Amino acid sequence: MKHWLVIYDIRDPKCLHKVAKKMEEYGFRVQKSVFEIEATEVVIARLRQKIRRIIADEDFVVYFDLCGRCWQKK
Repeated sequence: MKHWLVIYDIRDPKCLHKVAKKMEEYGFRVQKSVFEIEATEVVIARLRQKIRRIIADEDFVVYFDLCGRCWQKK
């Protein structure tokens, strides 16, 4: 298991809602567009595929793989 910090900026409110709902299935919200997720790389790869189907080209989602020390600092 790895620790992930996922942030996103989505323009369309409908897509934003869909992305937020999908993220809630995998982790928990720490800020409006920031989620913490504890998952394997395979699970994150699946999440990325699902998110790519939702968002537009001008939107972005960034996945940060955090080390154990950084995770503890939260």
